[in-house]
Amino acid sequence: MAVNQIKSGYYMIDYYVEGRRKREYGGKTRQDAEYLLSKRKAEIYEGRLDLQALHGKTFFRDFAESYLRKSKTYKRSYKREEIIVKHLVDFFGDKPLGKIKTSDIEEYRINRLNSVTQSSVNRETIVLRHMFNTAINLGKLMQSPMRNIKQYKIQEHSIRVLTKEEETMLLAASCEHLKPIIITALNTGMRLGEILDLRWDNIDMDKDIITLTHTKNNRIRYIPINNRLKETLKYVIKVGSDKVFCDNNGRPMESIKTAFKNAVRRAGIKHIRFHDLRHTFATRLIEKNINIVTVKDLLGHADIKTTMRYSHPAPEYKRQAVEALND
Repeated sequence: MAVNQIKSGYYMIDYYVEGRRKREYGGKTRQDAEYLLSKRKAEIYEGRLDLQALHGKTFFRDFAESYLRKSKTYKRSYKREEIIVKHLVDFFGDKPLGKIKTSDIEEYRINRLNSVTQSSVNRETIVLRHMFNTAINLGKLMQSPMRNIKQYKIQEHSIRVLTKEEETMLLAASCEHLKPIIITALNTGMRLGEILDLRWDNIDMDKDIITLTHTKNNRIRYIPINNRLKETLKYVIKVGSDKVFCDNNGRPMESIKTAFKNAVRRAGIKHIRFHDLRHTFATRLIEKNINIVTVKDLLGHADIKTTMRYSHPAPEYKRQAVEALND
């Protein structure tokens, strides 16, 4: 049994009950923590420690609120996590942390599959797992009900690449504020989040370079601006926001889901996602015999194995290779 100072004004008590380790918030001073530890010792010795009551005090809804407050201070993905936690609270909100079972989590996952993909459920499961682990570290939970929960195995999507004809049709069917976003994706390979987060001070039109500082793997990435993108950016109107892409009212765009869906529908293109524009960028570079290491750096992949997905030549290139043997 021990009292440990985690940080200034934050003490934890550490003890064992029925052979299991228990950590609990002890207070803001060592004196408070030592008093609580002595109280727990007496309760254990006299058999009065009610573990169910101890872990039934914190409801999931209350813990989620404090979890998000802390998450907001250091996570760049806070907005996405906030949406995920909202779905979790809708299901688990009125349950005490210690009363949530593995079966409850499985029920949640099955219910969510009626609305979202397995990939989305996997992302929500990751957040839920982190929440339970945080609760354990804070002494609000003894063990996580996530121990036997496994992620769904996702079959890798085939790479969908736009033809030049489809690109023309898509742009023709797009509204004015969507067109420069599509052109940016096709000529930089940037992720949608990176594009919507793009600021004017990230763009050097004199040196023709985009500097991305907020990326998926937290590595700074430099992307050259080609002539087509440069001409496009010249006509993007600055409306007072430091963000490059704004809606018709001058507000920074946070989502293009509806606009892109409508453009795809009007263009009559099937089975296309915005992320496929990134696939198109990479595949076109490979087909132009651009070095795969260069493609990796432009895409911002941490592992070249990820980039290798685009190195498979299209059927017409395979046929050209075989035809070369005729000589």
